[in-house]
Amino acid sequence: MNKNYESLKQLIKEDVEDVFKDSNKKIRRPWLGFFIIGVILIIISPIIWGILTATNQAEFNSWWKILLVMVLPVIGAFLAGFYQIQLTNFKKKLKSQINFNKYYKAGLQISIDREVNDCLIQNNKITSAFDLKEYSHLDSSWKLSKNHSFLNFDFKNFQASYGVVNYERYVNKKHEYCKQEFFQLICLEADKSHDFEMFFKTYKFNLDKGHNKVSLESTEFNKLVNLYSSDQIEARKVFPPIKMQKVLDSLNQKDKARFRFLFVKKNTIFGQIKTFNAKHAFRSDFNDFKYDKDNDKLVDNIYKKITQELADINQINDFLNILELY
Repeated sequence: MNKNYESLKQLIKEDVEDVFKDSNKKIRRPWLGFFIIGVILIIISPIIWGILTATNQAEFNSWWKILLVMVLPVIGAFLAGFYQIQLTNFKKKLKSQINFNKYYKAGLQISIDREVNDCLIQNNKITSAFDLKEYSHLDSSWKLSKNHSFLNFDFKNFQASYGVVNYERYVNKKHEYCKQEFFQLICLEADKSHDFEMFFKTYKFNLDKGHNKVSLESTEFNKLVNLYSSDQIEARKVFPPIKMQKVLDSLNQKDKARFRFLFVKKNTIFGQIKTFNAKHAFRSDFNDFKYDKDNDKLVDNIYKKITQELADINQINDFLNILELY
């Protein structure tokens, strides 16, 4: 365990213990016995039927047939289903009792050398000065399907949103097949504003005609970063040789969060990111975690979720620190 996060894990442990203390009547684990009994009833009926048939006792009363073949399995399925419904509702209540906002804020205060005013998981992000479809490969046939939850940060000199948007389009008119595109994004609005616009890309997407390719001293940098700007002189000031090398070193590190593209416009930074630690981009949100009936394992699962997300956020922050744009 990372020693820097020991206080974070202790905070999670105290909260989980508080959720399940005897005086807390708001949440109770469902009784596993419903599920066990239900499964037994489902399994035992065909077994008994097979035994009776094998011992030439198939000619037993018809009510036994009804009880074994129909009633017991139905009761078993009902009990097992009832437990699953209770478990689903319990998990929802448990998630509402776990204060992920507090954990992310505490983790950021430990790992990032910035003053963190607030950190909230929300369904919307801060307003961006950019239209994603304008710069990506998506055309008008693509429609915004879903915004996953965003982690919204409020720091001393800027605000930021980090999360995933999902675009989709149907391949044929009958809507038989839907193609999806996920974009893991960060939007940042800072107090500091730039008089020029600039962006770089590390993969193919549409280019704004108002920007020109910037060719710097490093051939490797020009090839990998693909820098464009409305002001060539200002772009060169942003990327002196030392900074170009730092950017290359960061982008060449395997399994480290990196920008696929990044735009700078006035006081706004907007970019698409590829991360390697957390799995929220396609499978879950920031407050999803693996449930376990054992409290210690539950604490470990929540802690693992938070620290995986923080690992990506820290790597993104490290790269933004290299750029020194805000």
